[in-house]
Amino acid sequence: QNCGMGGKSCGVEDCQDAACSPRVLVAGLTLSGSIAVDSKSVYFLATRSVDSVPLDGGTVRALATGLTGLNYLAVDSTNVYVSLEPGTGGGSVVAVALTGGIPSTLAPSREGPNGVAVSGGKVFWAEQGDGGGNGGVLSVPIGGGTPVVVVGSEVGPEQLAVDSENVYFSNWDWGGTTVVQASRDGGVIRTLASLPRPLGIAIDPSNVYFSNIVDGGTVYQMAKGGGAALLLAPSPSAENIASDGTHVYWSDNVLKTLQRIPVGGGTVVTLMSGLVRASGIAVDGTSVYCVDVGASSIYRVNK
Repeated sequence: QNCGMGGKSCGVEDCQDAACSPRVLVAGLTLSGSIAVDSKSVYFLATRSVDSVPLDGGTVRALATGLTGLNYLAVDSTNVYVSLEPGTGGGSVVAVALTGGIPSTLAPSREGPNGVAVSGGKVFWAEQGDGGGNGGVLSVPIGGGTPVVVVGSEVGPEQLAVDSENVYFSNWDWGGTTVVQASRDGGVIRTLASLPRPLGIAIDPSNVYFSNIVDGGTVYQMAKGGGAALLLAPSPSAENIASDGTHVYWSDNVLKTLQRIPVGGGTVVTLMSGLVRASGIAVDGTSVYCVDVGASSIYRVNK
């Protein structure tokens, strides 16, 4: 594809008026913030449904409907896993088949389930609790079973990431102030950082990345296992972070931008600006996907 006088290729973006612009994958839907991708589709949460759309755009497909309190999601080769937080004590974690159908409840009667991840045959989720220090991270087999407490007695777990050995999560709700790493089967627990209201969190094979959204806001990098935190960039409201091992990406709701920076630091590049209410992001080999809940849209842009 050539765009404009210079014959520029727009990659995954669209050519409009001789200039490249983000590809609009979804428009006109009331959206929640969370998003995930696989090799074929983008998965997202609408008002009362779990939906998908092809990576290049096209027909939006409702995988499950009639749901309330849609919060976070994760995806594997079989299901989308969703946390539902409709009210006190009424939360749950459910599985929705990629082919669509009635959700299967994996964990009923939960107290504020938040971020979700799937790894090694298990679904993990952060659970904020009721503010009395009874939050934590739990897991359950993807086929169902009894939930297991991986980490307990935490204040306000919100977002999390999981690798083959550990879970990483931010304590944000109820005034939480820590970023924590714990072995995925329980046991060793390590506070990686203490800072006001940490929220966004992401990992790659070597590092964990996290943000806080008060006191000016920042995006940090730290080696897995702990050490000195490297301040990558100031960002007043970096609520969602992703990494592909080469760059770190985040959306900022104050700056109304989608940005990136090389792992280890460097020049910040703005991939999108003018977002209305920037929210969830995801990355694959070529693209960054961003939810703008204020514009009722989902975009795909070149890395």
